[in-house]
Amino acid sequence: MYKGYMATALTNLERAARIGVIFISDCVATVCKEHAIDLYEPRKATDPVNNATIQDHVVYLLDRKQVTTSDVVIVLCEYPSFGAGQEIEIAGNATVPLVLLRMGDKKASRMMTGTPVYKVEVTFTDPSDLQGELGVALEKLLPRMQERRRKMETWPVPRDLGERVRALRKQARLDPDELADQICVSEQFVKNLEKSPSNITNLSLIQISALAGALKVPFYELFGEIDADRNAILHKHIVWARKRGVLPHDLTEVLSSAARSKTDSSDNEPNEADLDEILASIKGYKNDLKA
Repeated sequence: MYKGYMATALTNLERAARIGVIFISDCVATVCKEHAIDLYEPRKATDPVNNATIQDHVVYLLDRKQVTTSDVVIVLCEYPSFGAGQEIEIAGNATVPLVLLRMGDKKASRMMTGTPVYKVEVTFTDPSDLQGELGVALEKLLPRMQERRRKMETWPVPRDLGERVRALRKQARLDPDELADQICVSEQFVKNLEKSPSNITNLSLIQISALAGALKVPFYELFGEIDADRNAILHKHIVWARKRGVLPHDLTEVLSSAARSKTDSSDNEPNEADLDEILASIKGYKNDLKA
């Protein structure tokens, strides 16, 4: 079973528009069910009218989680919506493909149609037309969804990033609000980061760099588990690299060399002396090339 997300305008809709959105959402849910897609509809969980008592930051986390863990996000481009626009951006950052639904010749925002994520546009004139066209689009999209899900299982997303940030923050003797001030975000951002899985928070490179700078650690210490060449990075490797002033790409090179030099009969991780020897050898080789 695949997971889908229905992105529509919900806030400040007139009654007639709201009825139309609900009707189209029902049509989309029917088509999704026929294609083994379980469609999450925010109107049934975090609706600003029917679920008005849910706190703003809780709505954000709930719907963000649904977007980032979906296999496809279906967007109704009928009414302007800040929420739907944000959901598109979250989906794009998580490599979730989009289906953009447009009625007749109505134009969609170029911020939607221009987003650099894989997307399919479906134009329809009435509900029966929508069901047929959406069905065709989903049939074409299913192989890509299957391939993405298969690849997602092999992509090494560090699940304990929040725990690492919390530990490093406490090590730096910073309160959540102090860390937030240093990286120019809200305190709620830090709390969400420390409590939510990494694939939900899905930090940007700028946010990762800001965190590393504020916590005064190399950025790879936020992840730890593996490096770019899929070598295990243990805490002792990071400590060694910091003591020697070894940069991230040099640590990758040292660990790759250590992995190649291991014998089949030995499972021992290299100690500091081993790493020093490998680093000296690499530096010597590079110096020879320059000579």
